[in-house]
Amino acid sequence: MPYKKYPFYNRILFWVLAPVLIIGIACSTFLAATMSAPLKKMITQQFDADLRLLSGIGLELCEESFSYLLELRLEQNSEMNTVLKNETMEKIKALSGHFPQIHMMVLESGSRIKACSLEGMPEKWENTGIYSGNDIRFFSNLEKEKIHGHLQYFPFWDWSVVSFMYDTDYQRPVRMAYQLTYVASAGAFLAVVVTLLIVFHLMINRPLNRLVSATDGVAEGKLSKIKNMSQNEFGRLMRSFNGMVDSINQEKAEISHLIGKLEDSRSYIGNIIDSMPSMVIGVNRALQITQWNKAAVAATGINGSGALGRNIRDVLPRLKVDVDIIVRSITTREIEQLPKRPRKKGHETFYEDVIVYPLVMENEEGAVIRIDDVTETVRLEEMLVQNEKMLSVGGLAAGMAHEINNPLAGVIQNANVLSGRLSDTSMPANLKAAESIGIPMAGIEQYMTVRGIPRILEAISESGMRMASIVDNMLSFARKGEDTASLHDPVVLMERTLELALTDYDWKEQYDFKSIAVEKQYGDNLPRIPCESSKIQQVLLNLLNNGAYAMLEKQALGKESDYKPEFIIRLSLDTVDQMLKIEIKDNGMGMDEDTCKRVFEPFFTTKPVGVGTGLGLSVSYFIITKNHKGSFDVASQKDRGTNFIIRLPLTH
Repeated sequence: MPYKKYPFYNRILFWVLAPVLIIGIACSTFLAATMSAPLKKMITQQFDADLRLLSGIGLELCEESFSYLLELRLEQNSEMNTVLKNETMEKIKALSGHFPQIHMMVLESGSRIKACSLEGMPEKWENTGIYSGNDIRFFSNLEKEKIHGHLQYFPFWDWSVVSFMYDTDYQRPVRMAYQLTYVASAGAFLAVVVTLLIVFHLMINRPLNRLVSATDGVAEGKLSKIKNMSQNEFGRLMRSFNGMVDSINQEKAEISHLIGKLEDSRSYIGNIIDSMPSMVIGVNRALQITQWNKAAVAATGINGSGALGRNIRDVLPRLKVDVDIIVRSITTREIEQLPKRPRKKGHETFYEDVIVYPLVMENEEGAVIRIDDVTETVRLEEMLVQNEKMLSVGGLAAGMAHEINNPLAGVIQNANVLSGRLSDTSMPANLKAAESIGIPMAGIEQYMTVRGIPRILEAISESGMRMASIVDNMLSFARKGEDTASLHDPVVLMERTLELALTDYDWKEQYDFKSIAVEKQYGDNLPRIPCESSKIQQVLLNLLNNGAYAMLEKQALGKESDYKPEFIIRLSLDTVDQMLKIEIKDNGMGMDEDTCKRVFEPFFTTKPVGVGTGLGLSVSYFIITKNHKGSFDVASQKDRGTNFIIRLPLTH
């Protein structure tokens, strides 16, 4: 608070000046009162002496005049007496000219006024008692006014020479003396006070103001030293203040350095927390948010200023059900985990790992909540499970194919042997056997031809060979994928996949893949592509099965009486991007735009519960885009069919 804003009664000057004023006024009053009485006595004595002096001079004038008459022996001459008396009275009256405030008067017979220096005086002054003596000081009344006077009696003429002063003139110097005394005392006191104020201002107030301004500057953060210091106590205090400023500046520099390091550490830790892909949320005991990283901002759309200080229930409503777990972790100081916690967002399901770490600080308890989106991990795990299932199915198919392959080889071999023994007329063993039973070979051949046995044997042989081809495709599909991609003919891969698809018959759904028309549009001189054949066949077979299901579903609706399910399979070369383009198009139910956007999501399916897992296309997408660095797109319209487009690079 600035010094000049303090009330006057709180300032040092007040407490210095107030006692000085009180004591000074008391001393001045006492001094004036003490000096007034002697001064009054001195003035009155001077006035009395002057009055006595003039009355005495008047008496001497009378005596001189009377002596002169005696010398001339004219004391009996009335005329001469009258002249000398008049001259003497004029001289007595003239004495007042030397003392303007003192008046002279000659009384005859004690009361009749013979002469007076004042005009307009009465002829007689009734003032009994004061003239019955000589050399008398008196205080009386004259014309209703009080006078102070002195009387000298001259008996030869029966005169009383009176010198007098009006009381107002007598008291005026006394009053003036009183006033001068008080004025002098007040002036002296004022001079002392002014001198004290000047000294106080120069010696105390000015350096004190400098100190106060400097301390106010320190309070405002302005650490400035005081210059031009004196050699008195204030100078010593100012030097101590400058030492304090130096110490504060040094400590401030150290604190600023430490704050800089702290800010760097805080920024570094904040950057670490913000760089984490996990949502990191700090809460106190009251579940108010104290930390909110960038991942939390991105996940919720709420910035740090909008989240800090608020209750976590209000900011993250989905954690309301987990509040008890957070409180329990803070209370027990044990880590709590909620793995793979499902969360609905629209029509989609996401999965989160929620881990609550208890945070114990010096004066406050809290927790750090880490939330990781593990949706992709969960989906990949499901995809791995599905892949393992498919591997198991592939292993089972391989085992079945091996088991079928042995008796199938026997059937084909025995059919060939039977055909040879029944139809080969040049074989010696056949001729010998026919002669032994008495039936010529020509008759046996004719019988077999009539009964169609050669055609039956040929059909058995063809069916066996076709079955052997199917078994070979099954073994190729079920064989464990190659560690590295190898070159394969895309036409051969497609044909083998179609042969596998042709064996697909679902008696529950009453459909047979053989009933679906397949239009093949293969480009000429297609290059061999580097790929894992079993995985590419898996993708193609999945697309064919999905397309067949979609066309069967549309056929079951019966909206089009002449509807015929049909695949169009295109293999072409994209010379611009140097990629092989595979298109599998059906004329089934088709999909709307929203379904097309989600068709490659794990667990997304349009099939009824128990029919589809929602992993076929997501696994296929993973195989094409991740394993083979290709692209997988879909184009579809509702009730107009679907076209899946695969692009595979020509080089590994």
